[in-house]
Amino acid sequence: MNLKFWKRKTEVENVVFVYGTNGSTPNPILTDVWDGEKTPGELGSVYDTMPDHLKLRLRAYDMHLKTDIVRIITGKFFKWVVGSGLKLQSEVNQTVLGMYGISEDYPKFQKETEALFNLYAGSKYSDYNKKDWLHKKANDGFKTAFLGGDALCVIRFNQYGPNIQVIDGQQLCNPLDAGDGVTVRDGIEMNAKGEHIAFWVKVDGKLEPKRIKAKGKNGTLMAWMIYGEKARIDHHRGIPVISSILEKVAKLDRFVEASVSKAEQVANVVYSFEHNVDGTGEAINFSSKVNTGKTKETSFEKSGRTANQMRQSTSNQVFNLPPGATLKSLSSQSETTFNEFFRAVFVTLCAAVDIPEEVALQKYEQNYSSSRAAINGWEHIIEIYRQEFAKKFYEPFYRAWLEWNILSGNIKSKGFITAINDNNYMALEAYFSARFTGKKMPHIDPAKEAKAIRILLGDESTPLISYEQATEDMGKGSWEENYNKFIEEDKKIIKKDEPENE
Repeated sequence: MNLKFWKRKTEVENVVFVYGTNGSTPNPILTDVWDGEKTPGELGSVYDTMPDHLKLRLRAYDMHLKTDIVRIITGKFFKWVVGSGLKLQSEVNQTVLGMYGISEDYPKFQKETEALFNLYAGSKYSDYNKKDWLHKKANDGFKTAFLGGDALCVIRFNQYGPNIQVIDGQQLCNPLDAGDGVTVRDGIEMNAKGEHIAFWVKVDGKLEPKRIKAKGKNGTLMAWMIYGEKARIDHHRGIPVISSILEKVAKLDRFVEASVSKAEQVANVVYSFEHNVDGTGEAINFSSKVNTGKTKETSFEKSGRTANQMRQSTSNQVFNLPPGATLKSLSSQSETTFNEFFRAVFVTLCAAVDIPEEVALQKYEQNYSSSRAAINGWEHIIEIYRQEFAKKFYEPFYRAWLEWNILSGNIKSKGFITAINDNNYMALEAYFSARFTGKKMPHIDPAKEAKAIRILLGDESTPLISYEQATEDMGKGSWEENYNKFIEEDKKIIKKDEPENE
């Protein structure tokens, strides 16, 4: 019994006596402070747990490298959240621009912006090292943040425009001397408000790290952090998304390895002889030779020779067993219960990181409704991850790219230049407004999905979605491009009711 607890309960200063109107026995009102425990001692000690960012990062990297269970789960995130890249959909807010008296040919502006950006994002000029392209760096950044906890993104400019560099968060470190009054935590320099001012990155062969400013001279964001997860809102470094399942994954992986090893050892022992109380215990001689002479060979040597013959070949043979002996095939009970146990644990691991078990294993064994529900749930989760990542990675790069191309004259927009000259930040935000879309999950029954989309399109007066959105939901590219191709192809098709030209 917790004596301190009960002593606190009975302290006189914490008790208020309430007397009845008829002078009955008083009822005490006790005051207490609740820390989450209903029964004293049930929750144990209270921990103020702080993450060790470096060790969590290294454990997650090591687990992803060596454990197939982690790769089964994380691989789906890497392939679907970003995958081959997100496509820009320029959505200039014309209402806001009209409020400031700005007007121009918005359809032309959007079409040119989308075409130029999507082309540039797939070229090597968007990569700092000229080895990859923007979408590949986006996937690398998401993977690094997901597994390692965070990554640093840096934009630089050259004659082709902005380019992106993704740096592993492990490369950030504190400088030897940042200067008086400068606050640096885990390689991130910040002001009194907690705003990131600069980042200190390790340089090969040098003791002092390199300082990278967060913003350019005109206030454009040039370097920023992207995160997998944060343990607490006021932390400036992230933790891996798989932090909570690392230990259980390690144990499950050891169980799988042990089960496979045991099954292998049992498979090597093909048969065994079981003798009852009437058995002679003698080994069976499978030799094809007949030896009528006496031999000095012991029973132990005969047994060894018999075992070798059994191991070499047992097919198409008849065994003449001695009295009291039974030939049995060995099997492991763990092989029959393995799948049930593995799936039970695997389901909890998947749920902990927001992925349905069916999607992780790519096995849809239930009926159509159940499988479709799992896919819809996964699409909703993917969309949340995708929108957040687009805000953190694609949008800062797009803003720098759009401003550079308009000021360079590649994209014509008098309204944008006017907004810059007037320092009209709301008008600029209206021009920067955009959406980034990715590929949709494939449908289980495409015919049913296409029929549902046709119903949503409705007739010309009451559509629920646009043709562009319908094409996007079906994962069939751009409606405008598809329609233009259809017009060109339709001209080449010979109509059945038209005579052929002779």
